[in-house]
Amino acid sequence: MVTTRRAAWTWLVVGIVLGLCRAVIALRAAQDVDFRFIWARDEGEFALMEIVAGVVALALIAIGGAGLGGGRWLVRAAAYLGGTMLLTFAAIMTGIAYYEDSACAGHDEDCYSILGGFLWGAVAVAVCLVAIAVIELARWRHRRQAR
Repeated sequence: MVTTRRAAWTWLVVGIVLGLCRAVIALRAAQDVDFRFIWARDEGEFALMEIVAGVVALALIAIGGAGLGGGRWLVRAAAYLGGTMLLTFAAIMTGIAYYEDSACAGHDEDCYSILGGFLWGAVAVAVCLVAIAVIELARWRHRRQAR
C-alpha cells in the first residue's frame, strides 16, 4: 500500500507541475503578442501542444487523486473533460479546414473560416454534454436495478 500511495502522490505532483507549466506557457504567449511557435506547418501546433499538455495534466491529477482516495468518479470526470476537450479541438480544426476549402476557396482576405470552426466546436461540446448525461443516466439506472 505504501508503494501505491507513493505512486499516487507522484502522479499527482507530476500532473500539477505539468499543469502549472502549461499555464505559464499560455500566460507568456498571451502577454507576448510577437510569440510564435511553429514546428512543421503553422501556429495551430502551439494550440495542439497546449490541449495535449492540459489533457495529460488533467489525467495525471485525476489518477493521483483517485489513488489517494478521491474515488473512481474523479477519473471518470477527467475522462469526460479530456475527451470533450479533444473532440472540441478536433471539431474546430475540421470546421476551419472545411470552410477554408469550400466557402473561402479563391478568396485571399475576409475569410471567416474560424467562425465556422468555432460553430462546429460549440456543436461538439453540446453533443459531448448530451453523451455524458446519457452515459451517467444509464450508469445510475444500472446501479439502481442491481440493488
